[in-house]
Amino acid sequence: MRPALQRQIDEADLNGLFILPGFRGDLDQLMPSADVFVLPSFTEGLPNVVLEASAAGVPVVATAVGGTPEVVADGSTGFLVPPNDPVRLAERIGQLLADPKCAGEWATPAVHTCGRGLRSRRRRRRI
Repeated sequence: MRPALQRQIDEADLNGLFILPGFRGDLDQLMPSADVFVLPSFTEGLPNVVLEASAAGVPVVATAVGGTPEVVADGSTGFLVPPNDPVRLAERIGQLLADPKCAGEWATPAVHTCGRGLRSRRRRRRI
């Protein structure tokens, strides 16, 4: 799948706009530089990567599956879209990219909410 995606990026001359990092151990350092985090899953548990994006202040566009609606407040800290709806997904991504002020306003409540959740998880692990 990666070679096909990279080929599409190359053909559209968009190399400076996309990062296909694969597995990385330094996601916490990369995440804050993203404009939008997108998780187009068909199924999920509770997606830690959404918590990580929100904690980094990056607005999220994700499919409303599994535990994702528990951590993304649609229209408040990110956007939720139906699974298998690439048109709606693209619309929501475009909406955030077109309105950086909105994305910035969403970052604060998302960081606050996720920060509380991550702190309580750490406390439970210590107990």
